[in-house]
Amino acid sequence: MSELILHHFEISPFAEKVRKILRIKGLARAATPRPGKGVAVDDPEGLEPGMLVEVIPDDYGKVPVTGRVVTANAYEVAIARTHDRTGGVVVHFPRIGFRTVPVRS
Repeated sequence: MSELILHHFEISPFAEKVRKILRIKGLARAATPRPGKGVAVDDPEGLEPGMLVEVIPDDYGKVPVTGRVVTANAYEVAIARTHDRTGGVVVHFPRIGFRTVPVRS
């Protein structure tokens, strides 16, 4: 994927403003993600730390986001991923409204 997608919409006034800020300031690239909170032992989807997964919205915007699990609990899933424009980032998703599935090799 060559474009940074924000809120699953490639073109939106809000997303364009955020892209400009990130590009001008270099904030995301200069930042270092905090360590994850870990994965709950009894995770209902069987997620494990470092597992390569896709997080997919349940609604109409079926654009998957791929990364490695750093946090998974009853309320959220956070994955570490790298993008050319931002470098390493951790993206957080609520558990409600999203599916998390392992990437098959």
